[in-house]
Amino acid sequence: MEFIYEIYFVLLSFIRLLLIKILPIWDWTTIYTSACFVNNPFFNNSLELSECDKCINTTGVLRESNVTFFNFTKTVYLNHRPVIVDDATQSWTATRKLNLKKLFKLYIEDPILSEHDLCRFEANIRLYNQPGGADKLFNDYLSNTRRPFMAQWNNCKRETLKVLRSYYSKPYFLPASVGQTLMGNWFFVSFGLHKESERLQKIPLGESWVWIAQIQGAGLIELRPKYPCESLCRTIDAIELNHGDLIIYSHLYDAFYKPLEKETVLLAQGID
Repeated sequence: MEFIYEIYFVLLSFIRLLLIKILPIWDWTTIYTSACFVNNPFFNNSLELSECDKCINTTGVLRESNVTFFNFTKTVYLNHRPVIVDDATQSWTATRKLNLKKLFKLYIEDPILSEHDLCRFEANIRLYNQPGGADKLFNDYLSNTRRPFMAQWNNCKRETLKVLRSYYSKPYFLPASVGQTLMGNWFFVSFGLHKESERLQKIPLGESWVWIAQIQGAGLIELRPKYPCESLCRTIDAIELNHGDLIIYSHLYDAFYKPLEKETVLLAQGID
């Protein structure tokens, strides 16, 4: 069985490499990133009830390390099991260097990041939800003009992605055939909200699979089954994500987050 999986992933890797090679000749990414190739008025993007069978017996999150391609595919991927891989970010520069201060300085000082606007920037303070609000938040924090905040944004521009991906890599346990979405990555940051109420922040990613890495600090993750699975599957709450941990979950769930430390940085990415 493991041999069959290896052949399957080698074949998909070859196809993926071929698509990359022909990109200068034919930009297929416009089709890839579009909502649909041909508009179908009968298409329904909701879950089927039969898909909920995968999460009926899931009551918690596995915590693993040294995960092989085969074990990930067999245990996690095919069964839609959420898992925390606690050694997934050990080789990342991000977990060693990108605390909140250095992340904000990077966006202000890097010539590429400072040139491009952030996508879908949102903060819990109205002042920062105006044009130029992201730069104001970054500068206020760096100048010690701080008040508790939570903010999130999507890095959707290719140029910015290239810079940021120098700080992290594709999680080692993902097969070569599984790629990171071209829709960009997300940062979720907070300061001074670790003693607030039980309010949870939704992670607005809807890809087939999503991974979330705790770059700085610690937090709680809650996985809530999507409709119609919420009547059959359990909410998995109080999942503690420590510095360097990475959790991966499927489209059967929506993820919610609460910071547990004064300063936190989360990095999230959808995968195909």
